[in-house]
Amino acid sequence: MKDYHIHPGYSLDAEGEIFQYVELAIKLGYKEIGFTPHLEISQRRKEKDDFIKLKNKIVSMRSDWLTHYFSEIERARKKYPKIKIWAGIEVGYYEEEEEDLRAIIKKYPFDYLLGAIHSLDGISITEKKENEELKRNYPDVNNYLQKYFQLLKKAIESDLFTHIAHIDIYKKFGYLLFGEKIKELGIKYLETILPLMKKKNISLEINTAGLRQPFKETYPSIEIIRMVRRVGIKKVIIGSDTHYLKDFGDYLLWGYQLTKKYQLKIGL
Repeated sequence: MKDYHIHPGYSLDAEGEIFQYVELAIKLGYKEIGFTPHLEISQRRKEKDDFIKLKNKIVSMRSDWLTHYFSEIERARKKYPKIKIWAGIEVGYYEEEEEDLRAIIKKYPFDYLLGAIHSLDGISITEKKENEELKRNYPDVNNYLQKYFQLLKKAIESDLFTHIAHIDIYKKFGYLLFGEKIKELGIKYLETILPLMKKKNISLEINTAGLRQPFKETYPSIEIIRMVRRVGIKKVIIGSDTHYLKDFGDYLLWGYQLTKKYQLKIGL
């Protein structure tokens, strides 16, 4: 088993240390484990997102916390040589912060980089408490999806990322705000996005966190996984998007079954 989307306790919304996750992975027979703490440096969301936990203190995302992260990764690699430990990161993409993101990323030897869209115009699309504001700004589903995919396209064209995380995350609360039609409309946009990813040699993840949501499906959905295969993307990563030790590996077997069914290889 492999899990490439794990949030250790650096993120404010996560608990559990790197060593704890590695020990649990070994106990469960995992071959590989990949860590992806959040990197969110949007000035528009500075008061909400620009925080990381480091040695029992809260510091800025723009501080040197990643130096400590890589030191911890190296210690874990030396202590547990029988399991492959990857150092990744999940980067919230913001067009206006692209050069700052590029500068941060270049400073560190990441094994892989997950690009993600977590907010539109400074409003989170992944936090329920911001749903009302999201609906006020995007009363129409087409405007909402158009904005999401415009930003996603820019993220792909930036050449910052090796993979796109939870590519249809727009549905997380989009179902609640706009209903089932968001799925069909989103797929139309992906008809141009997925070939662009193939051209750029950017893959995506099968993220099983969606199976913990009311709609009970992976990111991306089965329909999109079929599209992924049709455009010629043959290798993906898989992740549980774990933020707590108790959720480690959630629904990964389901994700593995999907990759087997659609003949997708798993790995970096």
